Amino acid sequence: MPRAEVPPEDEWSQEAAETFWWGNWRDPKNCLYPWLYEDGIPRSTYPMKDDWGVQPFPVDYDSDWAQGRTQWEVYLDAYDAWIRETSRLIEVYKRKVEDMDYEESREVYQGKYPDAPEYPSLHAKVLQAAAEPDVVALADALEEAESDPNCKDCALWTPLMYAAMAGSLECVEQLACEAGKDGGGRQLVENLLHIKPFASCIRMSLVSVQMGT
Repeated sequence: MPRAEVPPEDEWSQEAAETFWWGNWRDPKNCLYPWLYEDGIPRSTYPMKDDWGVQPFPVDYDSDWAQGRTQWEVYLDAYDAWIRETSRLIEVYKRKVEDMDYEESREVYQGKYPDAPEYPSLHAKVLQAAAEPDVVALADALEEAESDPNCKDCALWTPLMYAAMAGSLECVEQLACEAGKDGGGRQLVENLLHIKPFASCIRMSLVSVQMGT
């Protein structure tokens, strides 16, 4: 497999870093979820390719870094790496097509970028049921082993946030009760009370649900 191209650090790259959202991809401190790495364990290493063929970016659940972490945390690590790899490719191909017209440039970069990594289906079922909202599907999803009522998607939205925005007291109650089995239900809910879009639905739910207190 050909070695992936890493553009030089020069005036072009410096200007890009100051101008575009993708330009600062070389800086290891520039990451979406810095709290994931506070333990200091070296991150997973992901491949670099100059032609991904629109394949999904991989999620490495078997890496040393992934051990002891939830699937959604490992996904977030991969998602951050995908953004970095996509940003590298943007620079690679912008340099190549700088003097080309639109149609000619599309022939160079079209189909070369990786698709987003796939979110773990176990947690996707929980998020989807909360967002629809479908309390029966949510209860079924939460019964699966290793399901997590506190899982987060790439925008760091939790099932509770989706349920509250959908205005579903039933789903909010279901999630609060599930989290409450470990004694964290009330804290989970109260942490969101200061967020105005969620507060009204959650306050109403706190009145009607018992969370083991």
